[in-house]
Amino acid sequence: MTSLRETALLALLARVEAAVQPDPPPEPETPAPAPKVVRNEQRAPTLPAAGMVCVFDGELQDQETILSPLGYIITWRAEVEVHFRAKDADARAAGLDALVGQISAALAADRLLGGAVEWLDVGAVQPTEAEGDVAAALLPVEMQWTSYGTPNA
Repeated sequence: MTSLRETALLALLARVEAAVQPDPPPEPETPAPAPKVVRNEQRAPTLPAAGMVCVFDGELQDQETILSPLGYIITWRAEVEVHFRAKDADARAAGLDALVGQISAALAADRLLGGAVEWLDVGAVQPTEAEGDVAAALLPVEMQWTSYGTPNA
């Protein structure tokens, strides 16, 4: 049986993947590239043309115990790291901003991740160090769920 933590992280990954998919092109033979979405992987040395999004599992932020019945309110912080490559600084900033906006909007639209969590909150974007023609930013994502019997259910 999959734990609640793993269920939440898989739902987050699926929602991020869906958020960055381009709209269907008017002509099926010319699909727009989508950013590569990975879990717990560092940015590849060669960044795909459409960018890359890395979803990191993160860590426990808080655990509150409930009595009768025994339960645990778990607060978990995952991170979504977004990378975008463009030669022009303005294009780099616009591309990164567009990806961050798409992901933030998609997560805000489904704060329960389809029932995988009881609440999800996206924190403010944090620019991160990037080299050359790459722009990068980190989105903190805080998720909450309740587990009964054991905090690891």
